[in-house]
Amino acid sequence: MEIIVAKASGFCQGVANAVQMALSADVEICTLGKIIHNEQVIEMLKSKGIFPVNTIDEINTETVLIRSHGVSPKVVAEIESRGIKVIDATCKFVKKTHDIVKKHSDLGYQIVIIGEKNHPEIQGVAGNAITEPIYFQSSKEDFDLKIHEKVCVVAQTTFSLTEFNKILCKIRSYGIKTLEVFNTICYTTTVRQNETQELAKKSQLMVVVGSKISANTTELYNISGKFCLNVLFCQNKSDVEKFDFRGFDKIGIVAGASAPEELIKEVQLTMEEKIMNLQPEIAVEAESKAVASDNDISMEDVMSSLEKKKNFRRGQIIECTVVSVSDDGLHCSLPLAKTEVLLSKDEMNLDGSYDKSLFNVGDKIKVKVLSNDGKLNISRKAIEDELRIDATIGDIIEGKTFTMSFNSVNKGGLRGRLGSYSVFVPGSQIKIGFVNEKDFEKYKNKELTLKVIKADGKDLVASARVLLEADKTEKEESFWTKINVDEVVSGKVMRFTAFGAFVSVEGFDCLAHISDLSWENVKSCDEVLTIGESYDFKVLKADRATNKVSLGYKQLSKRPIDVIAEKYPVDSILSGKVTKLKSFGAFVEIEPGIEGLVHISQVSHTYVDNIANALSEGEEVDVKVISIDSEKNKINLSIKALLPEPERRADDRGQSSDRQERRPRRQGEYEQRNNAPANNWVTNENDTGVSIADLLGLNND
Repeated sequence: MEIIVAKASGFCQGVANAVQMALSADVEICTLGKIIHNEQVIEMLKSKGIFPVNTIDEINTETVLIRSHGVSPKVVAEIESRGIKVIDATCKFVKKTHDIVKKHSDLGYQIVIIGEKNHPEIQGVAGNAITEPIYFQSSKEDFDLKIHEKVCVVAQTTFSLTEFNKILCKIRSYGIKTLEVFNTICYTTTVRQNETQELAKKSQLMVVVGSKISANTTELYNISGKFCLNVLFCQNKSDVEKFDFRGFDKIGIVAGASAPEELIKEVQLTMEEKIMNLQPEIAVEAESKAVASDNDISMEDVMSSLEKKKNFRRGQIIECTVVSVSDDGLHCSLPLAKTEVLLSKDEMNLDGSYDKSLFNVGDKIKVKVLSNDGKLNISRKAIEDELRIDATIGDIIEGKTFTMSFNSVNKGGLRGRLGSYSVFVPGSQIKIGFVNEKDFEKYKNKELTLKVIKADGKDLVASARVLLEADKTEKEESFWTKINVDEVVSGKVMRFTAFGAFVSVEGFDCLAHISDLSWENVKSCDEVLTIGESYDFKVLKADRATNKVSLGYKQLSKRPIDVIAEKYPVDSILSGKVTKLKSFGAFVEIEPGIEGLVHISQVSHTYVDNIANALSEGEEVDVKVISIDSEKNKINLSIKALLPEPERRADDRGQSSDRQERRPRRQGEYEQRNNAPANNWVTNENDTGVSIADLLGLNND
C-alpha cells in the first residue's frame, strides 16, 4: 500500500507568520477573531494566554493582533481611536488586494469581488471600496454589470481557481468597456488545488486534513471529490482511527493552509499504524518497495538497495531530519545516508531570512537536491521557489510572457525547467530567422523572453520568435504612423554598401544613398559617416507599399552654391585660376573645388572667336560675379566687366563708331576701321558705316 503526502501541505506563509507574530509578542495580546481555523492551534495559543475576541468591544488588552485575513481601514481606525495598539499580521497577498481595491475605487471603478461575501477576508477587502462592491460566489449567479463602464475584479485568496475562471468568463461576456482583472488567489492556494487534483486522479482514497470551517480546506475536499470516489475529511487522528482502510492500494493526503505540520504527521502515522495492524503482511511503501512473500532477501540485496538510495538525483525532493542547529544552518541526516549534510542558512528561505530559534533537533524538513557531484547540496528555498513558480503556470499557459534560461540543448532546441514543469524551445522558435543546430550552445544559460505555444500536462513548448515577430510588427506600425517625407529623424549607421549606407531608425532599416551623403563627390560612405554612430537625416521618400525609406544626409547642410552666394554675392570681385578652356568659355576656380564660368562673350569688350587666343589654363585672372543660378548650380563670372570700355568715336549723326566694328562683313571677317582705305567708307546724313565696296557688291565674289 502506498501513501502519498502532497508537497504543498500545512501552514501557508501568511498563517505561519501570524502565529509566529502572536507567539513572539513581548506584551499581553489578544487576536481579533481566531488566528487560524484549527482548534488545536487555538488551544495552544490559549495555553500561552493569547485568546481570540470576536468584536472590538471585547478587546481586553492594550494590544490586539490583526490576523492574516486582515480587516478594513475603518476597523483599524476604530481600534486605534480607543488607544489600543495594533500588531498587523495581515497576509501580504491580502494586503495587495486591499491596495488594488482602494486604488481602483478611488479612480471610479465598480469593484467586483469573487469570493464568499461573509468571509472575514472579503469583509476586510470590501472596506477599502468607496461604494458597495458586487460579490460573485458562483458562476451561476447573475448581476447586471452592463450599467458600469469601468469594473475592477479581485478574488478571495483561497478561492477555487476553476470557479474563478468560470465567473471571469461570465463577467467578460457583459461587454464592459473598461475591465481590469486581478487574479489575487494566493499562489500557494493555486498550487495546493492543482496538486490535489493531480493526486486525486491517481488515488483510490483522498484524506483531506484540516478544519471544516476553513474555506481553502473545504475547497480541497471538493476538488478531491471530483476526481476520486473516496474522500475522508480528517480534522484529527480520531477520524482516521474510525476509518476502514482495507481495499485501498494508493492513498493521497492533502492538508489545508490552517493545518499544522504536527497534525499532518499525526494523521499520517496513525494511518500507517492502523494499516499495518489491519494488514501486517503488507509493508507501507515509503522510500522503497519490497515483496512481502520474499523471506530470503540477502545482505547483498540490502546493501545494494542502500547504495542506490544514496545516489540522490538532481531535483529530487527528500525529507531530512534536523540533528543539530547552528548559525550556519541546519545539520541534517538524510534517508539511508550515513553522513550529515548542511542545509545552509542561505538556502533556507526565499527572502534570505534564517531564524535558528524556529528549529529544533528532530524536526522533519523537506529539501530539494541542487547537485550531487561529489558533494550533496540541498535547499529548502528551492521548494518554496518551485511552488511560487508553479502558481504562475496557469497564467503562463494562458499566454502570459515569462523569462527563463536553459541548462541543456539537444538537436531539436533548448530544454529547461520552470518550477516543476519542463519547457522546450524548438530551434525554429529561438529567434526570427534560422538558427543552426551548431549555434544552440550560444543560447545555453542565456535568458529568453517566451510565450507558451503548446501545453501537454507538465510539458510546455514555448517560443521567443512569436514575441519578437509581434514586437517587430508593433514597432513597424508605430514607425509608419510617424514617418513623413521632409521630417528630420535620428538614425544609427549599421552597415555600408557600394551604393549607400543602411541606417536604423527606431529599429527599421532605411537607406541613405551615397549620392545623398555629401554635396561633394564621394567615392565611399566612410568618407562621411561612421558605422555605429548616430546622425540626423532628412526623409526623402517613404513608401509603405514597398516597405522602403530613403534618407538624405547632405540635405541638412547648405549647398555649396548657397554658401558661395552668401560669401560672394553678385558684383563681388574675385581672383581665380583658369582650370579648363571650352569652346563656349573658360572655367575659373574661385575656391578649392568651386568653379565659375566666364562665357566667351564675357572675356573682352571686343569679339573673341577662340577662347585660347584670350586665355590659357593656369592663368590667374580677376573676375566679377555677375549672376548665381541656385537651381542649376551655376556661377557666372565676367572678365570684361572689370575692363575699361573702349573709347567711342561718334560720327556726324552721333553714332558710335564701334558699332560698325562689330558688324560682320559678308565674308565673315572683321577689319579695324582705321586700317581700311579711306575711300572704302562714305559719310552722309544716313551714314551707317557701310563701305563703298559693299554698296557696289564688290565683296560678293
